[in-house]
Amino acid sequence: MRSLSKTSSPPDAGYVAVEPEQITLGLSQKSEGDLELRVDFELIGAEDILRWVTNTSTKISTPNIKAFYNGGTNREPESEIETEGHERIEIYTIGLQMYERSSFLDLTDAVLTKLSNAKLAIKICRKNTEVAQNVVPTPTPAVKGKGAAAQAATQPLVPDEEILVEFTIPFNNMFYTKSSLIDMSESNEGKFNSVKITAHSPIIIPERTSIQGRLFADNDLSDFVAGALLLNWEDIAIEGLSVPWGLHPIEPPEGKVKVPPTEQELRTRYIDRMMAACNDQFDKLKFTFLIDDMIDSDKNDTDNRKWFSLMDSGRLIYEKEKATQIPLSDDIKTAQGLWSLKFDTSRFSLINRKYLREILKSISSGKSQWRLQLTRTPLKKGPENVEGEEMIINGTVDFSLLGEDNCRSAKLTGLFYSSADATEPDGPIATMTAKLNNPLRDVVKFPESKCAVADTLTQKGVAPGAIIRRDVMSELRAEIVSVIREVAHEYVTMYPVSPTAPPATTNGGINAPNKIDPKESELEARRAHFLHHLSSTGVYHALKERLKPRIQRVVRDKYGVRGRAIGKAGASAQIDADVEQNKGVEQLLGELYVFLVKESNIVLNGLFKSTMIARDEEEIDQVSVHVDDDEKESPIQIFARLLSLARDAELDGRTADSEQFHLERVQLVAHSVDLGGSSDHVYEAYKDLGEFMLRRAAGKWSAIDLDRVELDETGVSINNADEGDINGDEESRALYFVSRAQEALELAVAAKKEEFSVRVLLSCLLVEKATATGMDRAEIHLETAALSEIRNARYKGYGVSKTILQSLSLQEYDDYDSDDLSPINPLVCVAISLLFYQQRRPTDARKALRMAVRAYVDGDGLFQPPVSTHGKPRRSAVLILTQMSIYLSEMGFRRLSMHCLALARDNEAAATEKATERGLPATTPAFIRYLLRRAESEMSIAKGDFNVALELARESILLAESRTDIVAGWLSVAKCISLVGGDTSAQLDALVHAIQSSNEQKDDGLKGVSVMAPLEAYLRAGKLLINDKRFGEAIGMLISGCRIYQSPSLFLMLGISCFREERIIDAEDALQESNLLDCRRAEVWAYLALVCLSSGAHRQVEAERATAQALRLQLRDAVLLRELATNYMTVDQLQVTEDLIRRAMAIELEDKGSSSALTKKILGDVLMYQNQAVAAVEEFQAIIGDDSADMATRLYSAEKCDELLRLLGRIDELNALQNIVASLKRNSDAE
Repeated sequence: MRSLSKTSSPPDAGYVAVEPEQITLGLSQKSEGDLELRVDFELIGAEDILRWVTNTSTKISTPNIKAFYNGGTNREPESEIETEGHERIEIYTIGLQMYERSSFLDLTDAVLTKLSNAKLAIKICRKNTEVAQNVVPTPTPAVKGKGAAAQAATQPLVPDEEILVEFTIPFNNMFYTKSSLIDMSESNEGKFNSVKITAHSPIIIPERTSIQGRLFADNDLSDFVAGALLLNWEDIAIEGLSVPWGLHPIEPPEGKVKVPPTEQELRTRYIDRMMAACNDQFDKLKFTFLIDDMIDSDKNDTDNRKWFSLMDSGRLIYEKEKATQIPLSDDIKTAQGLWSLKFDTSRFSLINRKYLREILKSISSGKSQWRLQLTRTPLKKGPENVEGEEMIINGTVDFSLLGEDNCRSAKLTGLFYSSADATEPDGPIATMTAKLNNPLRDVVKFPESKCAVADTLTQKGVAPGAIIRRDVMSELRAEIVSVIREVAHEYVTMYPVSPTAPPATTNGGINAPNKIDPKESELEARRAHFLHHLSSTGVYHALKERLKPRIQRVVRDKYGVRGRAIGKAGASAQIDADVEQNKGVEQLLGELYVFLVKESNIVLNGLFKSTMIARDEEEIDQVSVHVDDDEKESPIQIFARLLSLARDAELDGRTADSEQFHLERVQLVAHSVDLGGSSDHVYEAYKDLGEFMLRRAAGKWSAIDLDRVELDETGVSINNADEGDINGDEESRALYFVSRAQEALELAVAAKKEEFSVRVLLSCLLVEKATATGMDRAEIHLETAALSEIRNARYKGYGVSKTILQSLSLQEYDDYDSDDLSPINPLVCVAISLLFYQQRRPTDARKALRMAVRAYVDGDGLFQPPVSTHGKPRRSAVLILTQMSIYLSEMGFRRLSMHCLALARDNEAAATEKATERGLPATTPAFIRYLLRRAESEMSIAKGDFNVALELARESILLAESRTDIVAGWLSVAKCISLVGGDTSAQLDALVHAIQSSNEQKDDGLKGVSVMAPLEAYLRAGKLLINDKRFGEAIGMLISGCRIYQSPSLFLMLGISCFREERIIDAEDALQESNLLDCRRAEVWAYLALVCLSSGAHRQVEAERATAQALRLQLRDAVLLRELATNYMTVDQLQVTEDLIRRAMAIELEDKGSSSALTKKILGDVLMYQNQAVAAVEEFQAIIGDDSADMATRLYSAEKCDELLRLLGRIDELNALQNIVASLKRNSDAE
């Protein structure tokens, strides 16, 4: 056990601590007087390694505490039958506000395995009010019998105190959480961090009893167990044990009997004797079952073996049923297979993340076996020992099943060797179930999308991912209008003249009483004749069939399928469910008839209102000013689209295209009245350009490189940097981009002087360059940024000194009280601190850093996360510095980033030391430790330590709690794997984890922030899948990405994947969408040409136009050009094929220095088909002499060359060719 010092923290050691706050007790009765309770904290199960540091004991108790009575309430009845006698619940609380920690533990697997099987018991005790005072023994009557003496009996003593309730928390629950912290408030059974509540007194009501507080580990212990797994074994059985491994009870002597026992009786007595011996076996034998991982060491080298699972509670079982089936003629004492061994559930074994990777590596290499050892140890000594000497057998178990994807439980089989000399397993067989709290290989599935490619397109004007719902009512009304118009047309055709009334008569005319109006009579006749016409000519049937599907959709939407109302529209759809179930068909039809008549009347009324007069009034009311077409983009829309395209190109690795888009935004601002007059748009254009230039140069330059470059007074490179450096080596190009970034940021500052963020970035750039003039300019920018933030804080109602608003000079920083400069953005304070450090002003630098911490307090919610989450002591400085370090790393400021990280580490160490000295929890919040790991990983990348960076990135994921952090962590892992040169599957696994971790949900840590998988993850994963030719998996993932992002690169990859899967229509849809988003991608036009060529000869003209456009856009993909050429060859377009293949050869020569044999072979074939035999021979001869070409291609070229030489009559060259071919064949056979 480690030292119990309260202040010293030995290396490679950690501790656990408990910080209870309050205990709530629910009692069934109220205490008559004051309820005084004592709380015991007891460490159980690891007494040899775990002690409380306060008293060096496993148990620590509080003094008696008076519980506070919170009143009572009636307990709710448990069932509806209970109507009276509700039980009363009395609530008492105990305030604890204490902190206790354990002694230091060695950070080893053996020690932490013991810790994982230990637990903390918190017991609530009270004095017993029924203690008997001086209980006197009372004599009892003498027992009848020979010489029996009188015995003294006592009444049972009542204990001085009783345990009311016990809270139990296993320590291994800490290993399930990211921060190794258990919130004891969550007391529900079944949760991994649950607190088990055991009521020892009948007055305790468990459901109203709880504890609040924390159980946690310090940083060192938490880091060691991060990512560790817990392994335990269940259902362990060893069958087929030989007779020596069984029990050997002494046979009782046979007494004198008149009739000797039969064989069956002897057999029964023997079996009963064995069964009785099994019941008493624990006094005679001990069985130990061990599992270790050293499969390469000597079988007998037990001293150096690493046992990580031990079970010592073996129980022998005699198979009675098998024994009774053995023939009486056989000797049952030597019968095999009657003994088996079973073990209870094993203790937990901890597997740290380093050893976990070794296990996975051994599974991948085929060494997936663990060593087994079974030991039989007699417990009796000397003459009492009838079980013989200790026995040991060894075996192996294949654990490869645990390496399957997402496996948490596996049933394994172990085989034993009967002796040390055995070469094959011939002993007992062990079966066991291995269980893990998390899988060894945590694999997530690729995102799948149930929608089609067409659902992701924006050509219909519907946002991707939106649910398209049909407006069935509008469709019905439109169809009714159409039907009415056709009916009216039929009527006018039959009756072009309206009926006229006859002239009036002297006897009153047509309005005389009891007279029929001739006009109405004619209308009735016309109606009957017209209806007959509609029915007989089929017009009615055609109109009915047109209306039928419209009405069906309305009925389905209004009443549901098969008449079940779903309450979507109309009053009739809101009827009570019980009444609706009894609705008859006739009632439903009646409602439908009324509804349809009503809708028809609405349509007719609308038609009647649409008269010529109404139309004339509408035309007069219309404005005469021309309105722009919605299809035409406004300058603001173009400005936003260009930024989207720039980001897409940057993430896709096309930095030149991204730069072009940024420059177009700058030009658009310069030549657009709408944009140029807005300082916001000018600022955004130059800021985005500057940040892009910095990201482009990140990792390729440092302040040391600046010594080689001549700079002007502002720190900008001269020497014709805009002409020469861009064509120089990588470092020179990086410095060129840095200079252009500084220029763009200066223009952004000039456009929007009050914006602090770009001033901070520009200041950091100048400080990173560390030129004298640049430092002065950085100081001016930071002064302006600080004043801007102070004004902003004052505007929001925060008190700021008026004298500071009038003037601020960083040269006189010592004269200011830091409180007067708060609250301002913490990043401004960090930038000021970095400037002071570079100016050799450490006191001012520390003061600026304290001001950054102060900003969180004074900001009162301005900055996130809030101060309350920064730990005790507060680690606000660590949080700010790590955030700044990561940001500076992304921008390529290596020197400043390293400085921020060093300051963060120093502050973290100081906070931990302060906490240890004061007896406070030395635990850093998980999200701050995550940021530390991320910053350390980025710095390791800058130094070139990619393996260290990968390990740190993996650790950061283990500490991340919010979805945003988890996604960023997985992206960092994928980045490090690519830098290390890891396999594609590992990169894909990290990227898919990033995509699935987001799951388009809300971030738990940042309220209101939508967390979606970044576009970068989809792009990188799509490229890897396409390169691995896993097009089917790529389609599902890319569709899910296209529903989120309108990315031309994503749609291009989707089109490629669909094309490779021969989904031509989907491929064309995706490629057309990519072309709509960015029509300047040569690859898109090339693949569109391939799609047209694959569709048939009728689209050859389209293919040619697409190919011409791809060539006009400078297509530089030699492989794609070669594929286009082969497709044109299949349609007999040999001239186009030759042009394309020669372009491919030129690109290969430029990029690689030579053309590939495959390209030359295609060119030779094309020339041969064009009857250019001489040129074809030259190409084939070049392939034959190319040692880098594969043998099949060289032999094919030799065969074609032979044919062409014979055709040309160049017989003298055939002998040399044949000798070359023979040599090639001999080499091929030798290989």
